[in-house]
Amino acid sequence: MGKISNCFKMLELLASGRVYNAKELSEKLEVNPRMIRQYKDDLEKAGIYISSIRGPLGGYCLDYDFNLPVRGISKKELDYLNKINDPMINEIVIKLKNLSIKEIDINNRDLYNKITDAITNNQKMKITYKSTKGSVRKRIIHPQAMFCNLNIWRVQAFCEYKKDIRRFRLDAILNCEKINDFF
Repeated sequence: MGKISNCFKMLELLASGRVYNAKELSEKLEVNPRMIRQYKDDLEKAGIYISSIRGPLGGYCLDYDFNLPVRGISKKELDYLNKINDPMINEIVIKLKNLSIKEIDINNRDLYNKITDAITNNQKMKITYKSTKGSVRKRIIHPQAMFCNLNIWRVQAFCEYKKDIRRFRLDAILNCEKINDFF
C-alpha cells in the first residue's frame, strides 16, 4: 500500500479507541516501526493529532472522536442487508446509511474513474481546476487517494507546482488527463 493509504488505515485502526504500539501497527500495515512514527508525524502536520502513551502498555491512540468516511460499502450491499429480516441487522443498516458516502454524481463518474485508475497505476495527471477564488489553474498532480468529506468528493494528491500534498474537489476539476509519466 502507498503512504497515504497506510495513513488512512492507521487512522481507521486508531479510531477504534484501542491503543496500538508501533510494532502492532507496523505488522498490520506491513511496514517497519520507523514508518509508523513517520505516518504519525505526517498526520499531525495535516492537523490530525495522535496521542502517545508511555510505558509497557503504551502506544498510540486517538483521544477524541475521529470519523473517517465508511469505505467499501456499496449501495448494492446495503440493499442486500436491508432484505434480511432481522431487527439487529436493520439497526446496523440504518447506521450505515447515515454514515455511508455520497454516491458519485453521474457527471463526475468519468472523472472519478480516470482518477482512481491513475491512483492504481501511480500515474501523473494534468488537471485544470477552478480555485476557491474563481481563477482557473493548471497543475500536474500525483493522485494518492479519493475521499468524501461532508458529501464532497475530493482527490488527495501531491501537487508538483506547490511541492506539497493538496486536496482538489472533484466538482472544481474542469478537465483532467493522464500523463504518460509515473511516480
